[in-house]
Amino acid sequence: MAGRNAKIAVDMRNWSDESRRSMAAEFAGPVYVDQALSCRRCDREFVFSAQRQKEIFEVRKAYIWQRPVLCPQCWPLRLQWVTELKSLRARWSSQRAVMKRDVEALWRWRRVLDELTACGLRRDKAQIAMLDKLLIRAAADSDDSGLTKSSV
Repeated sequence: MAGRNAKIAVDMRNWSDESRRSMAAEFAGPVYVDQALSCRRCDREFVFSAQRQKEIFEVRKAYIWQRPVLCPQCWPLRLQWVTELKSLRARWSSQRAVMKRDVEALWRWRRVLDELTACGLRRDKAQIAMLDKLLIRAAADSDDSGLTKSSV
């Protein structure tokens, strides 16, 4: 993605207090420059533009060491998976007994957790262990019910 060499002036007065107190303030150059980054999920290269850096650090007040880890194609997928995860957790809270038997929903929940881990979110070992136990139990129950039906 070479060829883009935009330069936009840095105004540290607009950084967050935390960023202004950081070591980055000591070493910050006078301009933001386009940075080539690699997506954590798909390994595709993308540009963190100077204009986007100015917006994120000076308008949104994000911490200066933060960098995007997902490309523009993977970011909306992450948002979709986070939304789906919230929905699955809410359903679990209100319909636990039903959801324990909904193998399709349990598998979907497990896949969403895996996708979010690939996107850079912390691996939720407790939820994964719970889902794995429920899926093993569901598989055993379906095997048992199959044996019962054939033995009758």
